[in-house]
Amino acid sequence: MPLLLLFAWMTPIQGKEPVVIRVVGVNWGDVAVPDIEVVLTSTAETLWEYAQPEVIRPVIVMRSKEGPIVLFKRGPRGEYFVKLNTGDRYWCQYAFQFAHEFGHILCQYKDGDPSNKWFEETICEVASLFALRAMAKIWEDYPPYPNWSGYSKHLRQYATERIDRYKLKEDVHLSTFFAENAVYLKTHATDRTRNAAVAIRLLPLFEKHPEGWKAIHYLNESVWEEEQDFPTYLRSWYRHTPEDLKPFVEKVGEAFGIRTEVKAEEVSGDVKTTETTKS
Repeated sequence: MPLLLLFAWMTPIQGKEPVVIRVVGVNWGDVAVPDIEVVLTSTAETLWEYAQPEVIRPVIVMRSKEGPIVLFKRGPRGEYFVKLNTGDRYWCQYAFQFAHEFGHILCQYKDGDPSNKWFEETICEVASLFALRAMAKIWEDYPPYPNWSGYSKHLRQYATERIDRYKLKEDVHLSTFFAENAVYLKTHATDRTRNAAVAIRLLPLFEKHPEGWKAIHYLNESVWEEEQDFPTYLRSWYRHTPEDLKPFVEKVGEAFGIRTEVKAEEVSGDVKTTETTKS
C-alpha cells in the first residue's frame, strides 16, 4: 500500500484511536491477509466514525464455519474475537458479515434476558447495510488501493439486492409488522428475514442521523435478567442514553409507535410501564 494511503487509513477519526483489526489463520483461500484487514478496517471505520467510545480493543478475526459470530470470550487484554464464514476475495461478503459483528461490539453485547435480542440483531443488520452503502460512496473516490474503485458498485449492489429482497410492502407500518411478529421474535432472535425487514425501515433513520451509532452504545444498559417487553426495553434504553442522544432513541420508538419518554409519575425505579401511546 502506498505510504500516503497507509497513513490515511491509520489516522484516528475525530480524535479516536484507530480500530485495530488482526486477521489470523492461513485458511482464507486465494487472498492476501493484509487485503482482508484493509477491507475490514474500511468496514469498521464507516461505523466507528460515529460511535461513542474513543478507544476500542483490538478485534481478532478468524475464518470458521461457525461464523459469522462475535464471541463472548475476550482476550487477556480485552480483545474481541470474531469468526467470519467467507474467504477468497468476496469483499462484499467480508464487509456484510464483519459490519454485523462490529455492530454487536458497538452495542456492548452481553448476556441477559433474550426477549429483545432480536432488536440488537436487527440493529446489526442495519450496520451491515449502512457500512456497505457508506463504503460504496467512499471507495468511488478514495478506495484502499487505486485499482479498487471499481468495487464500489458491487458494494452498493450487494446492499440493494438485500433491500429489494427483504423490504416490507410500503403500506405496512412497522408498528403493525411488530405487533404481528412480537411473540415470534422473542424466541427467534436471528430470523434474518424479519431482522432485515425491520432493519431496512430503520436504515434511513441511521443514515440521516448517524449519531444513532453513539446511541446504540447504551442499548444493553437496558438488558436485565428478568423478562421485559419491548416498549419497556426501549424506554430503559432511552433512560440510559445521554441527553443529546435521546432524540434519536425517541425516533426509533416512534417508528414502532412507542413513546419512549414517560412522565415521572409513570416511573417507579426502572421503567416498568408497558403503555403504548401511538399506532
